[in-house]
Amino acid sequence: QTLAIADKVRFLGAVPAGPAVEVFLDGIDLFLLASHTEGMPRALIEALARGCPAIASSAGGMPELLPPVDLVAPGSADQLARRISELLTDRPRLSEAARRNHGLAAAFTEERLRPRRREFLEQARRLAAPRVLAHVSTSARFWGFLEGQAGYMRARGFEVHAVSAAGAGLDAFAASEGVTAWAAPLERGIAPLDDLRALGRLWRLFRRLRPAIVHAHTAKAGLLALLAARAARVPVCLYTIHGLVWQARRGWRRLLLAALDRLSCRLADTVLAVAPSIRRAAIEAGLVPAEKILVPAVGSANGVDFEKFHPAKTNAASLLRRRYRIPEGAPGVGYVGRLTPDKGIGDLEAAWR
Repeated sequence: QTLAIADKVRFLGAVPAGPAVEVFLDGIDLFLLASHTEGMPRALIEALARGCPAIASSAGGMPELLPPVDLVAPGSADQLARRISELLTDRPRLSEAARRNHGLAAAFTEERLRPRRREFLEQARRLAAPRVLAHVSTSARFWGFLEGQAGYMRARGFEVHAVSAAGAGLDAFAASEGVTAWAAPLERGIAPLDDLRALGRLWRLFRRLRPAIVHAHTAKAGLLALLAARAARVPVCLYTIHGLVWQARRGWRRLLLAALDRLSCRLADTVLAVAPSIRRAAIEAGLVPAEKILVPAVGSANGVDFEKFHPAKTNAASLLRRRYRIPEGAPGVGYVGRLTPDKGIGDLEAAWR
């Protein structure tokens, strides 16, 4: 209302995973993801698989997903507004983008990724004895990115543990994958006292479990888990870079976060990146030598369900417009993700103006 755009913007709030998201994607004409920092975003891959034309920033692995004409510089609201206007007024280009994006998303199906991912997991399995594997992440909402992987390792003789902040996501992952869940006081922000408590909790847990492999995910959990794993003399330490958070920071915060990421990479035996662009950026920034970092398959933490996210032949667009009182002739532009500055929400607001 303050910006005088309330009649053109609908905040749908938290939408449950599954059919509601699919209906939303079917009902829009253009998908946007203006993040300042990213990994290989599954939300974008799912939108492409659903046949959505898309415009995104060039952060993280998004240059692997879209051509340059559909990318904008992170933080460039003016460029974003121009690209939106250009694409929405060019119907042939919209149709071509939809066809191209759907075909591109096929590279990230479970069927394509499974053989390469299992080859990597089998290598880890052969190296580990005793077979105890601990995955560590900061947020309980992370675990959908490992859906199927933990169960695969458990079915091949591993005792698998999942460690993160407490939450429904952690509990649901443990139940669906048949693994053991452990809650630790891990938070996204920098909180020295809480971080020390989390470090001690992880060290004690690793001393108790005696894992052969600790696989750390995300920046905060990466550093704390790898420090604790080394102190507990864990034989194999892996670190997956899901995105370079420091790229969206300035000044001392950027320097500090980059230095901490560099330390995490040094503590790990092998570093994984979820996109070739992220691997190149990590090498160019001096975080890790080229021979130590690899991209499993073509990237992405876990790919997408291509059958689920397939263009539907339904009247979802009409239903969505009626539900939210969107005029039939108005172009529908959508975003799926967290409402945080890192996701470029401010750029979307500026582009609307």
